[in-house]
Amino acid sequence: MAKIDIEKLHKSYGAHVAVSGLDLELPDQELVVLLGPSGCGKTTTLNCIAGLETPTSGRILFDGDNVTSLPPHKRNVAMVFQSSMLYPHLTARQNISVSLRHSGLSKDDLAKRVAWASQIVNADKLLDKLPGHLSGGERQRVAMAKAIVRQPAVFLLDEPFAALDAALRSVLRAELVSLQRRLTTTMVMVTHDQIEAMTIGDKVAVMRDGKVEQLGAPSEVYKNPRTLFVAGFVGSPPMNLLPGRLSTEADALYFEAEGFRVPVPKRFASVAGTNGVTYGIRPEHLEVSYEEVPAACPAKVFALEQLGRESILIAVDGRGTKLTTIVAAERTTQIGERIWLRPKAAECALFDTGSERALAP
Repeated sequence: MAKIDIEKLHKSYGAHVAVSGLDLELPDQELVVLLGPSGCGKTTTLNCIAGLETPTSGRILFDGDNVTSLPPHKRNVAMVFQSSMLYPHLTARQNISVSLRHSGLSKDDLAKRVAWASQIVNADKLLDKLPGHLSGGERQRVAMAKAIVRQPAVFLLDEPFAALDAALRSVLRAELVSLQRRLTTTMVMVTHDQIEAMTIGDKVAVMRDGKVEQLGAPSEVYKNPRTLFVAGFVGSPPMNLLPGRLSTEADALYFEAEGFRVPVPKRFASVAGTNGVTYGIRPEHLEVSYEEVPAACPAKVFALEQLGRESILIAVDGRGTKLTTIVAAERTTQIGERIWLRPKAAECALFDTGSERALAP
């Protein structure tokens, strides 16, 4: 187990800057997810932690010890990649045990360690099979056992479930969380799938352009995004974001945009004079009415995505702005139908459009 501190990490490839002045604290015995779009620097950061990449500048510390210049084999880390990275001519048992070839364990102890690791990930019935005879999920189980068997201080996972089908990803995500709890080991995982990040991480670090935009518990990042990028990236479907302005009337505060005027909680009173405001509301906090109601935005149904128990409804207002909400699947809704959208005022977020920072908690 190890606490990881990343200090002023910078990594560039010629003129291209992959990571820029990144500061990040990864607590011991927690599963931290690096989340962001392709090219944001999350895999480069993971590779620097592993020792596969040498930082241009900055430091990486494990439990206070500077490991920045140490090679991977001296860091006591194990990696699991999107591809299982198994030797095709070796059985699963041999692939797992190859990680211990320089461990000095006796034959009996090595066999016990392999059995222990394979049982943890439910791969014990696969040990005598070649990788070519295993499914994608089974290969990833063997790859996990290969990492576990070394008993490393840190597990590093680079999109380990990206190549698997949705149902299998869901199963293995749950098993990964259970595994981390049992091993009480520090894990750092990279993904661009925000659902994956929100369901498995103790903490989520949302990255953009080589920097961390926000680090926090999944619920905190979801409920209180600190920037417009985090608000729009985290959530499925993402937060609705509307540019406009704030106004006051009879001691009440309102957000206004063309054809849209809704009350804003009094906690935002200190920023009432701010010009250039973006209003954010989660789809589940945007209520749909099929008849006109006060403080609601008129719109028309643009698209409907059936999800079984519920549906994602995409509407378009008079300005052509698309707004997303969630409705019960049993409600029959027609494309082009006129509706009214009313946000739950207490659930809104406000951002300074220029700086893209949240205006208030």
